[in-house]
Amino acid sequence: MEILHWSIDSELKKEAEEHYRTRFAVRLKDKEPLEIIRQITFDGAAPNIEIKDIENLLDFVEGMFFKGRIKGIGLEVGAGPGTFSSVLARRDGVKKMYAVEVCRPIVELLTPEVADYILNGAKDKVIGAVGSFDKVELPDESVDFIFDFFSLHHSDDLERTLKECNRILK
Repeated sequence: MEILHWSIDSELKKEAEEHYRTRFAVRLKDKEPLEIIRQITFDGAAPNIEIKDIENLLDFVEGMFFKGRIKGIGLEVGAGPGTFSSVLARRDGVKKMYAVEVCRPIVELLTPEVADYILNGAKDKVIGAVGSFDKVELPDESVDFIFDFFSLHHSDDLERTLKECNRILK
């Protein structure tokens, strides 16, 4: 699995390095992927969740709010260990997913394990990116869709974040 390292504002980088999730990620590195998913993606609030449950949720959202199937190149902001990126990458029409997360150990230690588990060895469809969703190092109009699962509240400037998302959307 490819892992990109984008430039991160020094203050945000320092905050991420000192954050409890950095230490938590290191402690989880030897756990089973499903345990990582339950602990990091769902903060322990869904102790019995399975990948099929996540697929069902995405099927529901897609059926209720989209005109067609989710397809193309996607980006998940605040991706954690890339759970949703990996589940989305399983869909036939999705070419690849960028999983953007500011916490380096989560991307480097956990995302490859989670992606491999969910994608059954096809983890190259997920590209991990250590970076900020306020400064996505992708070209203008380069992604077809953006996914977020409870991360935008971490934005210090939501207008800036959404402008950056708009910039990279086709």
